[in-house]
Amino acid sequence: MNNQKISVANTVKELIEQNPYVRNNLTDGLINISALARKLAPELETKFGKKIKEESLIVAIRRYSDEIKGKSIKEDYAKIFANSQLSMQENMAYAVLQRNEKTILALEAIVKETDWQVGELRIIIQSSPKIIVLLKKPRLENMLSQVEDCIIKKISDKTLLTLHAKPEDIITYGVIAEIAGLLSKKGIAIEPISVYSDLHFLVDEKKAEEAYSTLKEFLNKARQLTEENNKN
Repeated sequence: MNNQKISVANTVKELIEQNPYVRNNLTDGLINISALARKLAPELETKFGKKIKEESLIVAIRRYSDEIKGKSIKEDYAKIFANSQLSMQENMAYAVLQRNEKTILALEAIVKETDWQVGELRIIIQSSPKIIVLLKKPRLENMLSQVEDCIIKKISDKTLLTLHAKPEDIITYGVIAEIAGLLSKKGIAIEPISVYSDLHFLVDEKKAEEAYSTLKEFLNKARQLTEENNKN
């Protein structure tokens, strides 16, 4: 019986850890534990091949909630964020364009006139029917004037926050959700773009400073936590 309880508790923990949004809201006391128990019950009953009492799940969830309460950063991610750097570029805009010869020629012109020493960020993502282009607003506006009939969607007045990390860290499960959850609590919506070792977040210019300071504080806490763990 004790072994089953331990197994149920561990499985509950694993399921919650696989859903960073649930974990973050549980940490903040925003989750109805009884409702969460009912939500997890079918998957647990399938795993254990028997009916599991709701009371047992509630106890397991509460214990896990007490365990993580007050921890703003999951320890598994602390080292990743501690070794990351944050940068910000304002006055960004992006457009979704039809993928055809006209837009490709316009993009080739953008690449040829690039001054790589300046370090201005440009992101181009191609798929079969369309191309997504992210540039400084003036440069994008200039390009779009040449391909007006190819524009599917255009978004301006954005700021780009970039988390620079190791490529293997960027693709670690839950990293994007951890950051998205953190900013969503502040009412900040993001559009994530992952490019090799950089994780980019587009945010509205009005929310840029708050988003930057929130992430900066988050990274500093990760560094402090990592330092404390290394001392122990």
